[in-house]
Amino acid sequence: ERVVKLLERNTKQQFPFITGKPGYKPQAETITAWTDYIRKQWPNESATALGGTADLEQLHATLAQVAWNKGDAARGQQFYEKRGCTQCHGGRSALGPDLAGVAERFSREDLFTAILLPSRDVPARYQTTMIVSKDGKSFSGMVVYESVDGLLLRNALQQTFRIEAADIDERRASPVSLMPTGLLKDLTSADYADLYAYIASLGKRSTTVSATEPKRP
Repeated sequence: ERVVKLLERNTKQQFPFITGKPGYKPQAETITAWTDYIRKQWPNESATALGGTADLEQLHATLAQVAWNKGDAARGQQFYEKRGCTQCHGGRSALGPDLAGVAERFSREDLFTAILLPSRDVPARYQTTMIVSKDGKSFSGMVVYESVDGLLLRNALQQTFRIEAADIDERRASPVSLMPTGLLKDLTSADYADLYAYIASLGKRSTTVSATEPKRP
């Protein structure tokens, strides 16, 4: 309700919206109307936040200049860990997809486009869920467990919240990925090569080990 009032005040635009206690319910049509309006009024900002056609031309131009054969996987791993990628793509509690073998399934352009625009194409399995409780608290994250009594929601900081089913006032899927934007900010051509070299190495170590291990009887 506060967001809608701010939008109405700042844009002088209005869409049907119920305020007060009668409005404590999902109002999907209004959310869609505001989203469409904002996308048209501020296409660049919306593209960055919602996964539209951001600065892809610049990305493609950058990728064309990279000396991919000079990438160093060890340096790429340092960058990968420094940007916090391991929080969502490593370990048993990972929120994001396993990246083992990802470089064999997708092109370099597709991979870096997905990093640049994480909200552009979010599979249903990794969609963010927005929860508003009856006492007005808001939660955002991925549902990692759900039963008739409630659910467990985990956010990008690996914080887990248990929310009782009886306490949920509103629940909806969000088009915004948990993966943050700006992960490619300030990268040099060498950084791109290093990061790709590391990503391409994921999943290969176990294959190499199993191929060289002596067969057991």
